[in-house]
Amino acid sequence: MFRFPKEQKLCHKKVIERLFKRGKTISQKSFKVIWDLSENYNESVLLRTLIIVPKKKVKLAARRNLIKRRIREVYRIKKKTVRVIFRKK
Repeated sequence: MFRFPKEQKLCHKKVIERLFKRGKTISQKSFKVIWDLSENYNESVLLRTLIIVPKKKVKLAARRNLIKRRIREVYRIKKKTVRVIFRKK
């Protein structure tokens, strides 16, 4: 079963604020990806993620949760590919 442990999530407010200030962005309609590579991460956790679905775009909480679950599932399936890409950078 897929686990999404706390070590793989961005949880600290300062780190999230820094991500929004310094991070690189890719946008496509209402979907936006922001990332920043940092050397301060633990070696066992190469990539940390934060999944946000804004209330401004999707009003119903049940719909926002469904979207987040689907994004997490795609991330779970493609995680190995994403890690390979980020290791090369």
